[in-house]
Amino acid sequence: MLAEAASRVPRFVDHREGDVPDGRWKALALHGLGSDKTLGFEAYGVPEAGQADAYQWTDAADLCPATTAYVKSTFPEAQFGRVRLMLLRPGGRVPFHADYSERKLASISIALNHPAGCRFLYRDRGVVHEVPFADGRAFAVNLSYEHSVVNDSRVDRFHLIVHVLRGNAQFRELFLRSFSLYGDPREDVNGQRPVSG
Repeated sequence: MLAEAASRVPRFVDHREGDVPDGRWKALALHGLGSDKTLGFEAYGVPEAGQADAYQWTDAADLCPATTAYVKSTFPEAQFGRVRLMLLRPGGRVPFHADYSERKLASISIALNHPAGCRFLYRDRGVVHEVPFADGRAFAVNLSYEHSVVNDSRVDRFHLIVHVLRGNAQFRELFLRSFSLYGDPREDVNGQRPVSG
């Protein structure tokens, strides 16, 4: 999937230009309102009640068949919101921001790669924590917490973010299996809470 994402860099568009005006934060929507529409539904005037019907697999999904097949097979029968490939170029810095105000585990971030020098930080009650991403690791992340991403490497950093509007039995089983295998993801070995529910 990493090679597939890297081969599609010319299709990526600037993401949240107001936050990162230097063009180092980019995205490509595989499922959404269009491959170049990487923000939430509200940014495009779609009412919340209509988002489930508005989100569709985009033309970029056809260009990324391995990634699309992975998402569909890993989250079977789920109702997807946005599914995006995210790119942070070397030297890129995404300032602290919150994606929404409601506290919820609504997205899964999968590190296609996470080069040394990359950090995913979040702030909880004034304390900054780091989510221990590594190549291939995934976390369900509560993006209502202020979070920031830094790429102090010399390599492009790619993550796949899957927003699930409605899970199902298989999706819940995936979460429960993760808890049983890896423990409560809200506590890492240092007692920090990289993932919050």
